Amino acid sequence: MPLSKDLETAQTGYQKLLEEESFDYEKTEYSRPLSSCHGLFSYRVAFWTLSLLYVVTVVLSFAAWPSEPSSNMALYGIIDIPFDDKVVFMPDRDFVAPTDSMTGEDPWATLEPAGRGFIQVPVENPLAGGGSVIDSQYYCISMFHQLHCIASLKAAFDSMMNKSHTGDGHPLGHLNHCFDYLRQATMCAGDMTLEPAVEYTDIGRKGVEGWNVEHRCRNFQAMKDFAEGHRYLNSTGIL
Repeated sequence: MPLSKDLETAQTGYQKLLEEESFDYEKTEYSRPLSSCHGLFSYRVAFWTLSLLYVVTVVLSFAAWPSEPSSNMALYGIIDIPFDDKVVFMPDRDFVAPTDSMTGEDPWATLEPAGRGFIQVPVENPLAGGGSVIDSQYYCISMFHQLHCIASLKAAFDSMMNKSHTGDGHPLGHLNHCFDYLRQATMCAGDMTLEPAVEYTDIGRKGVEGWNVEHRCRNFQAMKDFAEGHRYLNSTGIL
């Protein structure tokens, strides 16, 4: 369904004058001279003429007011995945093992959807002469960008630990980008889960490892399905 940002409209109306407040033009003992009635009539004509012009001006202004272009904020309307999953963080050796020692599929690569998180979103844009046209805008979902950065850092670490490795194809500038990008992503997500601090006797102070603690998370599979359903390319892999 195309995205569009509805323009808030205001309704202009009037309240009918109550009968007891209306002017009685029938001749009574209190009727004014003809000149006074004529002046009152001219005043009312001018009043209603100006009122009509005002209403027409307001209506034309709203009709000609350009719709605001769709922004990235409008996309949140179609990515409505709540934080309703309870996930207990646990260590997973598959994501710790060096890449060169893996005999099967790289578990990091399975985290990325087909299309690698790049999506195409149809957006309705107004035309200058009236009407609208459906254009496509292209984005990458931040979470999959973050996973790509983590996998890149992991590959660089494995390369450093494996002296026989000839290179992982990720220059230092890219890794520095990932460090800063992940710093900001972590600060943005702001997970306020409280992780119990435990006493580490070997160092003589309390610390935290983060395992066996429940967090409130978005459903990862739902996000992955969304990315695949809106992808505009079919590339795979995480690096």
